[in-house]
Amino acid sequence: MNIKVISVYHSDPFINGRLYGVGMEMLKSRNIINKAYLHVKLFFFRCITGYSMRFNYKHSDLYEVLSPTYIPHFKKFTMMHKTPKLLSLPNPVTVDANGFEYNIDNKLCEIIYIGRIVYSPKRPDRVIDVWHRLERGFPEWQLTIVGDGTELNVLKDMVRKRKMRHVSFEGFQQPKPYYERASILLLTSDFEGFPLVLTECMSFGVVPVVYGSFSAVYDIIENGKNGIIIPQTSFGFDATLMVESLQALMENKTLMDKMAQHAIEKSKQFSIDRIYQEWTKIIQ
Repeated sequence: MNIKVISVYHSDPFINGRLYGVGMEMLKSRNIINKAYLHVKLFFFRCITGYSMRFNYKHSDLYEVLSPTYIPHFKKFTMMHKTPKLLSLPNPVTVDANGFEYNIDNKLCEIIYIGRIVYSPKRPDRVIDVWHRLERGFPEWQLTIVGDGTELNVLKDMVRKRKMRHVSFEGFQQPKPYYERASILLLTSDFEGFPLVLTECMSFGVVPVVYGSFSAVYDIIENGKNGIIIPQTSFGFDATLMVESLQALMENKTLMDKMAQHAIEKSKQFSIDRIYQEWTKIIQ
């Protein structure tokens, strides 16, 4: 039909839910035979995923990933060295911040998590763990969980057993009212593609504190300037480091104000108008 085809890969090419799931099984397994089986299974899934990505690439006029850092990931994962049809373009901010006027005095002492309440890949249990270590020292602050999913009751049980008082579960809601009033957003996922929640919250002056488990986070956040990135350590997620970073931010209103204003400026790079113009150039 002579129609151009653009394929978009919406995650880090190195990882997806299936590969992550097998990797987690391998970490938990203590049986040598089962571990060997899982190694074969992981290899098989990687081959199938790589083949499907190569197939899509070859049958597309353009193939897009969400970050420049994902271009070498794609090449390495698919074992393709020449990729002239490969380009990167981020997700645009789709929650309209027009008319919003930032003022730190209008912000509540509120930390928010917005997203699916699922173990893989979001790990919202880490949000509860971190807040549990901060709650007593910051009685004027509140943690608000916005979203729904299979692990919601697990999180509620964690809060109840630990007798945590300053936690609110809101269920699935439109995020804009929470962006307008909150001060900090937490994201503790084991992997992401290009999470819209970061650029959305930043456009409303919410400071993101994020686990740096995916390379695209460095496209969005300049660590210490418009947000905080908690780096991966040799053992993975470091809850203590996130607690210490949050504490320093929550105790310093001037720093938070400065970061929030820088976050608003940074978010403009991902405005829907700007990304629309990039898409127009590509299509033309």
